[in-house]
Amino acid sequence: MRILALTLPLALAACGSRGADLDAADGGRALVEHVWIDHVPTGPKDTFHVLFFDAESRSGVYQKARFYKGEYEMYTFNVDGRRLALVFPDDGERATTKFKVQRIDDEPPFDAKLVLDDSPRGPDSYLGLSIDQGRELLRGYGVTLATP
Repeated sequence: MRILALTLPLALAACGSRGADLDAADGGRALVEHVWIDHVPTGPKDTFHVLFFDAESRSGVYQKARFYKGEYEMYTFNVDGRRLALVFPDDGERATTKFKVQRIDDEPPFDAKLVLDDSPRGPDSYLGLSIDQGRELLRGYGVTLATP
């Protein structure tokens, strides 16, 4: 398991307008090309949620965190069109949800929004950063995200 330190500056702005939904194939690619965070934390005790999907291992991590405290849960996943199937190995729970990804351009550095119809963990909506931008940008919080 690799450990990836993720941080996010406090100065990021709140939500704005949204673009069109990506088609299923592009949405599936975008899912694994981003680090997803539900909102920009406003301070050290503000709880936020992170999703990460690793295309190579077909596994990922859900994390609920604050600056100095957090918990994570690993999962495996499969994408079929706009359907996302997840298995949480710790308790064997299986979940399926439809999802969509939208391109956004009004919330730099975020460039995408992920919406889950029925999120099995955390909120239904996340903002996306490319993995490279996410690694660089998220480094400041000192929050460690366990990745597969």
